[in-house]
Amino acid sequence: MLLNYLYQYFLEEQEFVRRAAIMPDIWLDYLQQGIVPKASYTVRGGLRSSSFFGPFLEEKEYRFHQPGHVLWLHQLDRLDICSEAGARGYFDHRYKAARDAFFTGPLGQACLEWQEGLMDRTSDSTRYETWQYFLEGVYGLCTKDGQPETIFLKQVGVQFIDVVLAEDAPIAGNGHKRDILCRMVNLLDKVASPFAPHERERSSRQRCIVNLRQWLAEGGSLKERMID
Repeated sequence: MLLNYLYQYFLEEQEFVRRAAIMPDIWLDYLQQGIVPKASYTVRGGLRSSSFFGPFLEEKEYRFHQPGHVLWLHQLDRLDICSEAGARGYFDHRYKAARDAFFTGPLGQACLEWQEGLMDRTSDSTRYETWQYFLEGVYGLCTKDGQPETIFLKQVGVQFIDVVLAEDAPIAGNGHKRDILCRMVNLLDKVASPFAPHERERSSRQRCIVNLRQWLAEGGSLKERMID
């Protein structure tokens, strides 16, 4: 199941490097410099097989990368960015642009009316930590394309919904708040990854999308949901 998922949604490192059209030594240099994300999944183990020619055992480490990070490499190449500082500056620029666009848009404004502190939870001070997680491959795992804009939307969606879930107040009868919540769930659904089979029950997708949609469809209150 896990390997099927990985080969469906990710690229094994050799294939990733091939699609990125980058020399292996340059790829390793970029990883060491910290300008491209590491693998989101690493699989280690022995591959055992048998055939007419007898048994075979191969010990190997497989690294699986977010396919969207091929685009990240191409963008760095197009802009002639080849340093950690340049890559981080480019990431920050795109992340901040996505943040500004969201909070000046209708959904972002509606969310701020509900949660005044939402903008502070995605402030400039959080971007360094986000960049580190990006380099570690974390956002290649939990977003659909690993891009800075998608990462911001994933963050703000989970942060907003988690605060809503912690509120000790019903919203079933509040059509305005219910509409905002449904729109945020839909937005999060567009950017959050499906997660690997062994991760799904503990994932933000299960908590903030699957469970919440079921609860909304059943017409419950947040207070009832928290008690459950």
